[in-house]
Amino acid sequence: MTLAACRVAGFPLVRAYESTGRLAQIHIERRMFADDRIYAYTVTPGAALFFALYGNPPRGEFDRTCIGIGQVDIVLPGDSRAIDVTLASGTCGGKLTVSQIFPVGELAD
Repeated sequence: MTLAACRVAGFPLVRAYESTGRLAQIHIERRMFADDRIYAYTVTPGAALFFALYGNPPRGEFDRTCIGIGQVDIVLPGDSRAIDVTLASGTCGGKLTVSQIFPVGELAD
């Protein structure tokens, strides 16, 4: 949240941590979602943004490449401060995918 309007465009920087607290040894892949262009948005105080963050599913019942993700740090473009998010998720195959940023309601139209 910000006290003044700001411009945001692109992809967030994401750092994923295993449920043990160690930095996950995975590749964070950027992939376009719902649109093939990146737009800059003016975000007003109290407004919300979203992006998609998804892991790869296992390749079979006993896929040993899967790791649990217990926290992600999100850094928005143009900012240096991380937002710490606790979650219960996971990914397989050494990859986690993140989309570009959208304002909430952008895809509802």
